[in-house]
Amino acid sequence: MRAMAPRSAAALLSVLLAASPALAQTRVVVPVMPVAGALGVAGSAAQASASLALSPSPIPAAPSVRPAPAGAHGAGLLRARAVVDAAARSLAAPLALGRSPIAAAAWQRAFDGGTGSSDGSGPVAPRKDIVEIREIPANGGQVAPTAVYRQDRWQALRKAGTLDSDFTDVYAVRTRVDLARQPLAGAELLAGVPGEFAIVRLPESRLPAFLERLHGFGPHHGALVRIDGERILPAGAAPAPVIAIDQTVALAQAAASRVDPAKIQETVEELAAIHTRWYKSATGKGVAEALAKRYRALAGSRADVEVIVDDHAGKLPQPSLIVRIKGRTRPDEIVVIGSHIDSTARDRAPGADDDASGTATNLETFRTLMEQGATFERTLEIHGYAAEEAGLLGSNELARRYAKAGKKVVAMLQNDMNLYKPKGAPDKIWFVTDDTTPELNKMLAQLAARYAGVPTGQGRLWGGTSDHLSWNRTGVPTSFPFEDPSDNNPNIHSERDTTEGMHFGQAAAFTKLGIAFAVHFAGASPLKRW
Repeated sequence: MRAMAPRSAAALLSVLLAASPALAQTRVVVPVMPVAGALGVAGSAAQASASLALSPSPIPAAPSVRPAPAGAHGAGLLRARAVVDAAARSLAAPLALGRSPIAAAAWQRAFDGGTGSSDGSGPVAPRKDIVEIREIPANGGQVAPTAVYRQDRWQALRKAGTLDSDFTDVYAVRTRVDLARQPLAGAELLAGVPGEFAIVRLPESRLPAFLERLHGFGPHHGALVRIDGERILPAGAAPAPVIAIDQTVALAQAAASRVDPAKIQETVEELAAIHTRWYKSATGKGVAEALAKRYRALAGSRADVEVIVDDHAGKLPQPSLIVRIKGRTRPDEIVVIGSHIDSTARDRAPGADDDASGTATNLETFRTLMEQGATFERTLEIHGYAAEEAGLLGSNELARRYAKAGKKVVAMLQNDMNLYKPKGAPDKIWFVTDDTTPELNKMLAQLAARYAGVPTGQGRLWGGTSDHLSWNRTGVPTSFPFEDPSDNNPNIHSERDTTEGMHFGQAAAFTKLGIAFAVHFAGASPLKRW
């Protein structure tokens, strides 16, 4: 069916509103958190519908709390709201893209092959009331056993009686945008906390349009988190390093001295030259294998190094990369350094800072450690994750697989964006406090000062996260060194995310931190003979 033009869409919505005068004049409340003391999400149906045809606007303030409508009057309002919402969803994708319907359809076909995962339609549609939001009690409150998502002091609990199939195409969206007032590309709002996150159902085929519209409100870094219905595990204790943090290791100093900003830049430019690394694109599917060749060449004849292109058992079209250096004395204990190898959903998505930068620093960490002949007590793994931009899909699958197999991951460090800094600012490593382990961040700040020689800071990252969250959800201690979280690269998720004006000396500092993390937590010593 041919998509309607914006004028026709407005006319249709006007007719719908005219059919229900009470709806047009009354604030309709979506009861997204039906628990005592929880916040509600309110919005005007007329405003929500009209917003579809508008360009992105400043982030709206969190709406006021109002009770849900009750009785026959309230039921009539909600039925009318459902009619409007159905029309809005059918119009949202082409209008949100700001392109002609033909161009929008062609763009989606280019990324999705005209298909996606099931949207849950069928004889029995997935339940909408699958989660409830509760606040975690202060003073040592713990995440509930039924929690499937957590952000700051809020948790989403899986309701009794739900099926795994009820979580088809369900995501948490880390955003301050009120998705009750700004419905994006057909996302169905299920629950949320205004100003923090929303939980939505979003068919995979609509991800490109949704992300395009979401980023129009401002940078959202890793804002999508796929929720599969599996519960999150309690946070693990602070990890113990093999080599004490206050000890200076000559091997780490030697490797850090060999870090070359020019080599980091060369790798970033090679990755950014790929037209797009979106996980469903033809060019994105070959990234893991191309990186694997680089790692194999650097490893040479070392028998303890294994380079794996992991296809996620066919669950994802883009493979992830696992580079494993087997531990000599404690091989069952694993230390992980990660990055993501995809870029966002755009026709042209260079993704230089997000996240060719982290991928390049990890490769340079490996190069310098191989050059020093480093071996490790624990197993060290360097990961390149698929489909981070589509909901942390690659890292979530690996973290869940490791947890189910009983593998002991001691600590995980995620490198994702390290090239940008505000004008005139010194090179600096910031530690994101969201979804990370405070004690580990503190230890790594000490290592950064000793081996990288740069100042450090910490702060929350608004509107996003990265692959460390997947490991944090399985109880692994994590750290996320980053650019300034309150003033990071404004060009991510656009064609302007290139190497122009970027700072590879700062990226070198992140590389030196990665070396120190590997040496101290995996326990490195030199062994030249192979």
